[in-house]
Amino acid sequence: MATRKEFIQQLQERLEEVDGKLSAYEKKARELSRGAREDFNEEVTKIREQKEQMLYTLKLLKGATESAFNDLRLGAQRAFREMKASFVAAKEHLDP
Repeated sequence: MATRKEFIQQLQERLEEVDGKLSAYEKKARELSRGAREDFNEEVTKIREQKEQMLYTLKLLKGATESAFNDLRLGAQRAFREMKASFVAAKEHLDP
């Protein structure tokens, strides 16, 4: 298991990867039909909301007590699994 410092660093790196992946997806989405692009944009909006929540969680993690940190870590891991599922759904609109 990663130390507190390592986990926070990994979380920051993952959030940076989200930005890069979203940019790549959005470039590809320009080629979609209007209806497909609207569906795709709904997924992107969901991902952006999830990312904002993760940024807030990151802030909480940095100042959390040890017991709160462990709970927040579990929540962050679960949230990233959900975000991954959102990326899969968005990608389905790009590669039908």
